[in-house]
Amino acid sequence: MHKRTKPPYQGMLNLVGGKVEPNETSLYGAYRELREETGICNAVLVPIMTFQYPFSKVELHIFGTCVVSDEIVHEPGIEPEWIHLTENFFDFHRFAGEGNIGHVLAQPAMNVIINASLQDFCSKV
Repeated sequence: MHKRTKPPYQGMLNLVGGKVEPNETSLYGAYRELREETGICNAVLVPIMTFQYPFSKVELHIFGTCVVSDEIVHEPGIEPEWIHLTENFFDFHRFAGEGNIGHVLAQPAMNVIINASLQDFCSKV
């Protein structure tokens, strides 16, 4: 996660993310946003799910990651914030999005297949 530097939700913790650029896949865009917002460039991303919002024509692609080495490589001056999954992501004073982060993070935990698949992937890296 990282702290938002501009409105809305300035100063609050948020998931890493952004828009997919033209001629870019969602996976490539996820790697680019991870690098731009946290400086991390040695992670492995795994597609978890996609939410579709048909009225706004938006797709929200969710990726998980596993730490693939003991040392996280990131740009100087950019510090990601590592938050344990047991945190209360519905805390409107700490986390951006009026509970959206809590709902997004709850989905893989409720889906046994997705959860098992991510755990299996992480055990192999």
